Amino acid sequence: MDGDRRDALISVIVPIYNMEKYLPECVDSIRKQTYGNLEILLVDDGSTDGSLRTCEEYAKKDSRIRVIHRENGGLSAARNTGLDQATGDWIGFVDSDDWVEPDLYETLLTLAQEHQAEVACGWHFREYVNGHEPVSNTGKVDVLHGMEEIARGKLSDGSFDVAVWNKLYVATFFADGLRFPVGKKHEDHLINYHIMLDCNTVVCIDRPLYHYRQRKGSIVHAPSVRSMLDMWELRKDGYDKLKDMLPQDLRIKLIYDCGMSINKVWASAAVENGTNVREYKKELKEIADFCKKHCQEIAASPFGAYVKFVFRVARHDNKLAFYTIFSCYKISLFVKGVMQGKKWVTFE
Repeated sequence: MDGDRRDALISVIVPIYNMEKYLPECVDSIRKQTYGNLEILLVDDGSTDGSLRTCEEYAKKDSRIRVIHRENGGLSAARNTGLDQATGDWIGFVDSDDWVEPDLYETLLTLAQEHQAEVACGWHFREYVNGHEPVSNTGKVDVLHGMEEIARGKLSDGSFDVAVWNKLYVATFFADGLRFPVGKKHEDHLINYHIMLDCNTVVCIDRPLYHYRQRKGSIVHAPSVRSMLDMWELRKDGYDKLKDMLPQDLRIKLIYDCGMSINKVWASAAVENGTNVREYKKELKEIADFCKKHCQEIAASPFGAYVKFVFRVARHDNKLAFYTIFSCYKISLFVKGVMQGKKWVTFE
């Protein structure tokens, strides 16, 4: 495998758009890594604030930093520009409003080399204004071999999650032209579905190594019908690619994941009721047909009542269905917040 030697070069790709406020914390955390053989690619995606200037100042301080300026094209396009110019044996991604633990890359590279893995991944902290919480932190190491084990780690126990920014990938995945889908949100899904098909071994450590800032204006916290449709389409694409290659329990889990996206599509449709919803009439009809096709299968599955409810209601692509799911979705978020016993405050 390429990059198995101890002096392996890691290319860290940082897409940047108007992140002057958060950029120093991000870049400093990468520069201070305990593993020093890094190529740090700061891809300025047409920022209109002082981000480009900040990048250029960092490049003067650290010879490992290369600044790439491009016209604004979105997160996927910026990541792809970084991939086109990366020369490392391994590839990592960091979003410019986040930061990383000092030993992120040393930990992941060591695990990958020890287990002859093509992907190494950790977990993360959710960072809020008033504190943070680890997603998980048992320290357990899981080694997943073959597509079924990797799929089970992603779909069932979640050890191989969807994000690209808490992982280290061997560069050969991208040498053959694998790129992020431009113009789509939730692009991490597609990359990891493709890698599931091609990967032999993934190693996962249950320890938070990445700090994921929770911001009001981020894609995750500003859902729209279009962004939720992107998530649905990527998960449906994953289902279509994998459904005939996985055992029944994982195939049903793929359908369940599609249902969780449908839940958010219908809730967003209630919020955006009007022109935007009419614009997506064809896509909404396709989703309703998917729910009709799989409703009985989900009803007979071991999954909880909520997803079964979503499949029953989303067979109908009308205002009543949109508002019914929206109301239940808001109630579920409220109950989750009460059960957590904390009121987290997101960044602006």
